[in-house]
Amino acid sequence: MGLRDILRKLQQVEPAKEPQCEYQSDVEVAGEAYHAEAFAAIFCTADRPGGGVIIRTATLVPEPENPFDDTAVAVYIEGLRVGYVPRADEATKSRAIAASIDDKNLEVLARVWSRNDNGAWVSRVTLSFSGETEPEWSYAVEQDDLYPDDDFRDVEVIGESNHRESFAEIFGRAGWPFGGVLMRNAALIPDPEHPYSNEKIGIAVAVHVEGLVVGYVPHGDLSTKKRAWDSHATGKHFIVPVRIWARNDDGVWRARVTLSFSGLTEDEWPYVDSG
Repeated sequence: MGLRDILRKLQQVEPAKEPQCEYQSDVEVAGEAYHAEAFAAIFCTADRPGGGVIIRTATLVPEPENPFDDTAVAVYIEGLRVGYVPRADEATKSRAIAASIDDKNLEVLARVWSRNDNGAWVSRVTLSFSGETEPEWSYAVEQDDLYPDDDFRDVEVIGESNHRESFAEIFGRAGWPFGGVLMRNAALIPDPEHPYSNEKIGIAVAVHVEGLVVGYVPHGDLSTKKRAWDSHATGKHFIVPVRIWARNDDGVWRARVTLSFSGLTEDEWPYVDSG
């Protein structure tokens, strides 16, 4: 099924709105990296060519003919596919498939974060079944000034979901038990004992914030890992500013951490208890 067929289907079927009284944990979309062109189009249409945060409506469309997963559910924003419901999230997929049987599309609010890294779009989408929103904002700097070379390209940390207790502690110290956005400094420390440390990808480098591990430098980012190792060899920690976003979903912390080599910052703000 081509994009035109999907768009035609989206126009023909009735959207199935989420009941406002029904609670479901928010869902992090998977596969955004494969849809960079969609994010470029969405943010350029929003007059945010550098990226930022926007709130949009996402449409969940089952793909029964998907060759990799016949229960796959694609996520569309403004008619463009931006990713998929995670393969293991059977609850969300079942609701989307059930809606499609009645010729309806399941729609849900989405928080969309994206950044244009010198033409390479890095993005994350959260399906906000809770109805939680964020302030919209845009990156307003010139890309040529922001990223003069690779040493100043921001880096997305990996593995945050394995360190949820760290985010609970960090945001608890800040007096923000429901999460929000914080600016902090991170120490990048080589971790030779990590099981992913090997000759192929080099020594794993842990990201420490306030003495707690919050994730790791991406495996393939040999440049950042080398800089961390060089500092470690001199007996010093490699210190980098970080932007931390986290949310406490009924006791389950979801987070993203960005190493801000560019020096780019965000306004700090907390989530508040809406209940």
